[in-house]
Amino acid sequence: MGFRNQVRRVIRSKLWTQDMQPALASCAELYLTGHSLGAAQAQLVAACLQRAPAEGEPGWEDYKYLVWTPSQETAKVLPSIVSVEELAVWGSA
Repeated sequence: MGFRNQVRRVIRSKLWTQDMQPALASCAELYLTGHSLGAAQAQLVAACLQRAPAEGEPGWEDYKYLVWTPSQETAKVLPSIVSVEELAVWGSA
């Protein structure tokens, strides 16, 4: 619970809302890394982003602070979404 609580303190802070979320709009990709407490936090954030719960599902109250929409300019450089079949091929390579 300690790692989770620390992530919650960060993503629900005024600094996150004012500085980080707007900066994320320019990101086409996001790499999470850390050491010690930062590594634990990075793992939790990555798991939450991967799961992407919908509004009303368990986890939404945390996820809504993490989700961002890339700007129109950034969206132009994002790769197209691949099919499950393509992902399976990549996973077996």
